Parts: sequence; structure tokens; C-alpha cells
Amino acid sequence: MASLSTEADEKNEESSPSVKRLFPVIHPLIAHVREELWNGTLAIAGECLNRTSGVSVGRRLAALWESVVTKLWAHELEAAGADEKSTGSYALLALGGFGRSIVAPYSDIDLLLFTPGRASAVLRAVSSGFYRDVFDIGWQVGFSAHTPRTVARHMLQDPQFLTAVLQARLLCGDLDVFRSFHQLLERTVRRYGERLLGDVIQARDAERERYGETVYILQPNVKRSPGGIRDVQLVHWIQRFGELGVELSEWSALEPEDAAALIEAEDFLWAVRHWLHWRAGRAHDVLTRSDQWQLATTWGYSGEHNLLPAEVFMRDYFRKTEHVFVVAQRFSECARSPHRKRNFLVTWPQNGFLVERGGCLAITPAGQAALAQGWGGLLEFLETSQRLNRPLHWIVWDSIRRHMSNLSGPIPPDIFRRFAGLFESPHQLAHLLRGLHKVRLLERFIPAFEHARGLLQFNQYHHYTVDEHSLRAMEAVTALADASGLLADTYRRIAQKKILHLALLLHDLGKGLGPDHCEVGREIARDVGMRLGLSEEEREVLEYLVGSHLRMNHLALRRDISDEQLVIQFATEVGSPEVLQMLYV
Repeated sequence: MASLSTEADEKNEESSPSVKRLFPVIHPLIAHVREELWNGTLAIAGECLNRTSGVSVGRRLAALWESVVTKLWAHELEAAGADEKSTGSYALLALGGFGRSIVAPYSDIDLLLFTPGRASAVLRAVSSGFYRDVFDIGWQVGFSAHTPRTVARHMLQDPQFLTAVLQARLLCGDLDVFRSFHQLLERTVRRYGERLLGDVIQARDAERERYGETVYILQPNVKRSPGGIRDVQLVHWIQRFGELGVELSEWSALEPEDAAALIEAEDFLWAVRHWLHWRAGRAHDVLTRSDQWQLATTWGYSGEHNLLPAEVFMRDYFRKTEHVFVVAQRFSECARSPHRKRNFLVTWPQNGFLVERGGCLAITPAGQAALAQGWGGLLEFLETSQRLNRPLHWIVWDSIRRHMSNLSGPIPPDIFRRFAGLFESPHQLAHLLRGLHKVRLLERFIPAFEHARGLLQFNQYHHYTVDEHSLRAMEAVTALADASGLLADTYRRIAQKKILHLALLLHDLGKGLGPDHCEVGREIARDVGMRLGLSEEEREVLEYLVGSHLRMNHLALRRDISDEQLVIQFATEVGSPEVLQMLYV
């Protein structure tokens, strides 16, 4: 419609006070900066869409943003006719991701104006104009002004604010004021560090619960789900607490392998996040099924071994985020442990491999020596956990991980049999299997778990990856031991719990290995049965349960169960009430 306006109409509109009030003219500098920001972002956009360094792209975007912020601030200082005397001392700080010099195309921008006392009228006018300017260029801005008193109060009360200021960076203003801000941060963290660190970890735990509880959800939030960018940041935050004077244990030191994995995962996750933002044209961090499909195609993933390109991409994604999550959990446990001192291990009794402490089994120096002996020490830990019905402390699992070099040789037949014996009892079974999976030892006993790790189920019937689905099935069935109801009663009546537990763990491991995962699963069950030294009768039942785990469901939902002949045929196929009960569970 603007093309139809006459020249007189345009002159009338320009001279109309009401139009000026409704549509204020943007300052030419703001229009220029906005165009500069857009052109600069476009120049980086190609890297956002391609599989390039995510961290490098994020840093280039942050540098572009910084140049815009400093220009706008300088413009408002000039417009107000401000000088050092009229503004007073201040420091304009970048917080959060902007403070760490890494942002995504549509990230929020967090800024803090810090003054030693009440801000002058001129500085308040400058900051007001600056806030209007950044709004005009289209940014979502978190902009706050604080004095030492108010900033200290917010550090103590708001974990999100605290983590944002942990890596604050000076953009404009006085270096001495910024130094005083940093000294205040250091004093506050030194004095209240243990409590503040606990608050930060608790806030992250709560965020994880809201965004999936596990790494292996099928549509993760790249930033906030377990193993996402936020967990990488959590490791950096905990390290920052250590730099500011909070004592951390030796277990919080990053080993070279973990450091390399974090760097690789962070680069990958930021690349994914850049792609999601740029493709959506807005802040968008959820990796939906559609996004997975298109991102896998854009980045050149190809299908392999009966897997779709999207499934190959997501397996890559989950394996990276899994490592991030394990490291973040270990750091969190180090920080919240009441035994953070470096010498805490030697204070424990040495008359056994494990001792009970706080409801868990902790490792002793004698236990450390036992792990160095190889597979026998490991099985001793697992059997003790079951016998006492106590979970292994996270330090035990980390000790196992650190002794992986002693567990690299072939597994002796007696160790396979002892491993199979774990499945006879529900006590701590799911906990032990999940722990073995985390340290990548479960696949040594059951090789098919290597393929299942992080394997996406690209359908509408599952919420988790194949390995997570299998482990959650184990958690659900072992919980029946102390539950009530028909299903729990049926479970408790089953004598061959070892075979039931094994069948549940194996039932979906054939996915991604052939057109019929039940038949492939039957072959896997046969191989596992041989490896674990099961009897011929046990192997037959295990193979049947895995290969026919959908049988009862299909008959109930797709056939006429009032057909007597069908029921007789099914009963003959199952063979015994015990097997029927296992199939039902």
C-alpha cells in the first residue's frame, strides 16, 4: 500500500505529530548498526548451516555482538553529552554465554551495569537510551543495574544469576570498577562457596528433570536436556568455583580423555544449536524428529546396517551427550560430597573391599587394589552389592572406569557364569547393569549392547533409545519385587527369574540389525546363552521369550481370543505355566 501514497500524503504524514508519536524515527546510526548486524550474521550463516566448528561460529557471533554493543553504548554517551565526571564510575558487563564469548544466532543477550553506588542521572539516561537501542535492533535482552549490595544479594539468592556472573566480562567502563566486581564475586564465593555450589547443582538437577531425566530421550533439548550444552557449562562452573577458592576433590580433575571428549561434544552441540536457530529463524533448541531428518541430510549422514541417516546422526549425538552427562554427574557428586578433601579415601576402614557409608557401598584402598587384579575384583563388587542390597557409590564406579586397562583382556568362563548369576536376584540388578553400561563394560558381556548404545527408535511408539528402553525395562521389572498387584504377584511366583531378567534385557537388542528384530533377537539370545554358560533348557526358554516377546500382545489385540482353537494352539506353543507367566510379565 505504501507505493500508492502520494507525495503530499507522505509530507503530511512526516509533519503529523501523531504519526511521530506512533512511529518514532529510528536514529540513522541505529539503522546502520542493525544493517551491519544483519550483514555480519549473514556472512556467518553458511557456517551455521554446515557442519563446521560450532564453538568457532559462536565466538564469531559473540565478537560481532560485542562490536554492536560498544557502538550503541558509545552513541548514547555521545547523545547525552556524557563525560567521566557526569556518568560516574561504572562497568558494563557481558554475562552468561555472552560473557563466555559464545552465543547462538538467536540467543538472549545478558548485560549488567555495575556501579559502586547509586547511578548518576546521566548514567541512568544513557542506560535507558541504550536499552531502547538494543530493543530497536531486535535483540531479546536481559539488562539489569546493580550496586555491590544488590549484586551480592542476588548471588546468594538466585543460582541462575550466580552462574551468569561467574564468567562476567567487561565491555565498557572502568577497569577498576570491574576489578572491584570480581573481588566481590571472589569474596562471596569463598565465604558461601559450599552452599552456593550446592544450589547451582540442585538447580541443574531440577532443570534436567524438566527436560527429560535421561540423555536418551528421542527429541532432546540441545541446551537443557541431560548431556546438553548446560552440562558442559556445569563442568566449567564447578571448575570456576575451584578457581575462586572452593576446595574440590581430586576426582573433579578432568582426565585428558574426558577433556578431549568435552571439547568435541561442545563443538558438536553448538553446531547443532546454530543450525536449529538459523533454520527456525528464532530461538529453537528442541531437536525434533523433523529436525533430525533434515539435519542428517544437510550434514551428509548416510544410512548403514539397516539404519536410517537420522538414526545414525542421533546415535552420534547420544554417544557424545552420554559422555558429557557422565563427566557432569561425576563433577556434581564431587562437589556435593561431604568428603571433598583429597585424602578422604585413606580415612576409611581397610578390612574389606567395600564398606557401607550413607546407604551406599564405598571403596577402600584394599578395594582399589582388588580392582587392579582384573575381572575377579569387579565381580566381587557386583556380588557384594547384591548380597547386601546396597548400591555402589559413584566413586566405586569411577574407580572401575579408571581401572579399565585391567579389564581389557578376555573374560574367563567362570566370570561369565558369575555375571549370569547376578540375574537370579532383583536386588540392585538394574543399578548394576546401568552402571556397567555407563562404564562401557556391559557390552563386554553382551556384545549386542554396543550396537544398541544410543540407537534411536525412529517411530511413534517409543520415548527412549534401545539401550535406555532396555535398562528401564529392567528397572520396572525388578521394582515388582516390592510392589503389589497382579503383575507383581505373577513376578514373585516365577522361579526362573534369571531367564526372565535376561530376556527383558535382550528383548529389543535386535533392532537396527535386520527387518525382524524379534528373529535377530532370538539369535542374540542364543549367543548370549552360550557365552554365559546357560543350560540347554535355559537357552531354549530365553530364545523363545526374546523371539516371541510380542506374541501375546499381537494375539490379544489382533486376533479373536474367544477362539478356543487359538487359545489351545498358543498354550501348546508356550509349553508351561512358568513360561506363560514370564511372557506375561
